[in-house]
Amino acid sequence: MPSADGLQRTHFAAAIAKIYPEANIIIAHTGNFQKKDSIKQLRLMAHELVIKEVDTTRIGFEFMGTNTYTQAKNVFLKTKDAPLLVVTSPEHMLRAILALRKAGFSNVGGVPTFETPINEESLRKRVLSDDISENVALRYNIWSYMIYEIKVLREYTAISYYWLMEWI
Repeated sequence: MPSADGLQRTHFAAAIAKIYPEANIIIAHTGNFQKKDSIKQLRLMAHELVIKEVDTTRIGFEFMGTNTYTQAKNVFLKTKDAPLLVVTSPEHMLRAILALRKAGFSNVGGVPTFETPINEESLRKRVLSDDISENVALRYNIWSYMIYEIKVLREYTAISYYWLMEWI
């Protein structure tokens, strides 16, 4: 099974593939050629797409890029400014689209892979207490939202770096 992010992206990509049956799918993931099996995530994601009834002839790969911008340039070389729909995490969407435009794409859209949050009410303990240790929803939300804050801060840093490098 691919990583959690990879699994989420394949779920959304398969749904989009059904809407656009003539479209090709390019799975982009950075390769680490120091490792024996550097494209394992690519194969796992492709397998998930096949399980979700996407024809293997529609699936391509981009693993030579070392970051979003170099991946965008490599995809442009393969597709020559074909209309493109990016399926990625919400926090990565802006940087991905800006990098693709900088690489030469003129018609780029995006589908963010929003996750469905757990219903807070289902986590709440039915106790009459003001004790913070008893409030499961509060504890859950503090940790969940901290993850989002870290992701957003990371992405702001990456966008700043890409802007300084003139990649966006």
